[in-house]
Amino acid sequence: MWIASSSAAISVAEDDAFRDMILALKPSVRIPCRRTLVEQAERRLGSLQEKVRGMVEGQSEVLTFDGWTSRANDTYYSTTRH
Repeated sequence: MWIASSSAAISVAEDDAFRDMILALKPSVRIPCRRTLVEQAERRLGSLQEKVRGMVEGQSEVLTFDGWTSRANDTYYSTTRH
């Protein structure tokens, strides 16, 4: 999931130059279209939301979420419950 980890726009999957580069590196790879990437991301988000709901069910608390990328291009997420 290079697109997500590099904070690239999902539309990069439809960029001809990007597709040519990936296919030059590995001709057998099947590059998903933008719609497929969005559907996969939405499924993962839904799964994460269900997991968090299960953790806080019946509790009156505030949940905050933050995400950022370091200068080294590492992705970090933080969840705080109070």
